[in-house]
Amino acid sequence: MQYSSQKLFPCNRQFSRLLYVFPIILVTALSQISFGQQGFDVSQAQYSFAIQIKNTIPGVIAAEWKSPFDLWVEADGVDQAAARNIALDVIFAGKELLQQSFCVHVHNGDFIQIALQCWSYP
Repeated sequence: MQYSSQKLFPCNRQFSRLLYVFPIILVTALSQISFGQQGFDVSQAQYSFAIQIKNTIPGVIAAEWKSPFDLWVEADGVDQAAARNIALDVIFAGKELLQQSFCVHVHNGDFIQIALQCWSYP
């Protein structure tokens, strides 16, 4: 005997639609939660470098590794030219200290990228 959603829920079609949509919403929400969590271990060199950047480069409020190769730097109230200069300063400092390839993303606190600079370690 076949059952359709209309037979199971004859009074409420919207409820039957919700049964189809709910798993999609649930999977999407869970994937966003897991994506936002840090899924890697920051090395001691990366941790020290982020602190050094925060304490030595003018205009930098925070520095956080979002992946093994992506350093996000918060610089409040900077324009695109100033953000690019900060990214270049971070790249210059990281060439010798980190000895790894990495990218610097500069933002104003909202994680919307203003400037991006990458460097590839030989």
